Amino acid sequence: MYGLGKFVRKRYGNFIGHNPDDSYFQSSYKNRTIDSARAEMDGLFGRPLAWPEISTTGEVNAIPHLKDFVNHVDSATCMRFSQIKKAVGESLRTRVMYKKMLNFWQEELFPKLSELTGETSDLSDVAKYLAWAMRNNLSLKFQLSDLEKRMIFAMDDQMGFIKYPFSTSYELEALPNYQFFKIFDEFVDLVQGKPWTDTTYFTRYFKKPHTHPFPKFIMFSGHAETLAPLLSAFGRIEFSVKRPRPGSALFLEFYREEGQINVRVYYKATLNREEELGTWTIH
Repeated sequence: MYGLGKFVRKRYGNFIGHNPDDSYFQSSYKNRTIDSARAEMDGLFGRPLAWPEISTTGEVNAIPHLKDFVNHVDSATCMRFSQIKKAVGESLRTRVMYKKMLNFWQEELFPKLSELTGETSDLSDVAKYLAWAMRNNLSLKFQLSDLEKRMIFAMDDQMGFIKYPFSTSYELEALPNYQFFKIFDEFVDLVQGKPWTDTTYFTRYFKKPHTHPFPKFIMFSGHAETLAPLLSAFGRIEFSVKRPRPGSALFLEFYREEGQINVRVYYKATLNREEELGTWTIH
């Protein structure tokens, strides 16, 4: 992510400016996405990478889970996710399988991971990182049994279905509220001259004085499940069943040309590879 920040600076140069307060970084509530946003900010503004220490380059707006309808897609914001989760969760075979897995995770795997890492919370995130590392053939500094590896992969694959359920009333209230594309529409209005202070959805997250200029660079730091449906919507349908690489990014560039508003979209899968997905004329 530090390298991605350097790439952003190289691509946009002085257009963004060099004051971190003139850009906006928003993250989900997870520590790893907050750290990613901080690392990109360090790279963008030419500061040394602070991680694992906390960067002081600028502010990252980390949104609490139940108030985040942009960076964290789950049953609270996606009707299809909720329907699948319910169908799978009601299966007797699923309940028996989950009971066996949960017992193993709580009684054997989590205590081992806690001893190895010194962490006492977010151990499911540690397990998901290990799954990613093993899938990418990275070397671990400790040994895991075949059963432990299988259980780590199972946790990574099934984590979406065993999150603590939301109340029915909250879920019904939240279903229509996934806000990324609503914010997308507002950005189009902003290019046409609408004041950012008159937006409905963006101002739920962007809390600045009304005299503050609209940021020229906005970064949303989220998850693979945040990025995948957006990539699919922009024509990369393989991401309906495939996860984007860690550290990858989707760029949306809003600009006016010859009296028309355009949105150019490109996907950066790695530091060395980017792919333009298309340019759309809005007006």
